[in-house]
Amino acid sequence: MGIEQWNIELWVNPNGSCYIERDILKKMKSKDPFVYGSLEEKMNQYVNNPIENAQKLQILKKVKSQSYMWELVFSLSKSEIRFLGCLAQETDNHTFYALVGFRKKDQEIKSKYTKIAKSRISEFISYYHQNELQKLL
Repeated sequence: MGIEQWNIELWVNPNGSCYIERDILKKMKSKDPFVYGSLEEKMNQYVNNPIENAQKLQILKKVKSQSYMWELVFSLSKSEIRFLGCLAQETDNHTFYALVGFRKKDQEIKSKYTKIAKSRISEFISYYHQNELQKLL
């Protein structure tokens, strides 16, 4: 198996809502443009490397005991941003679909975020199966 590339999508649901924009990114853009700019830069930096590197460095990891839930970690100068979402695979490309975004303050993911992620993952999977998209990991 060769080295596989990946990308990050902020999922827009069938109603046209982007949860990540609503959860965290709009606030970040207005309150701290520097952090938001750093986040965009980090996202581009990470996806330019193979997905295997992201997993080795634990930037992208499966959330224990949660079906289809993955965590994407960005360490910025002022804080740590986390996304919860789904990882899907096409032929030679993986896509991380971000469904929940938050600033990380503790070691563990707060249960409120996993609850939100579970409901959004259910919605995503329903959409996914209706549209026969790629394989979920």
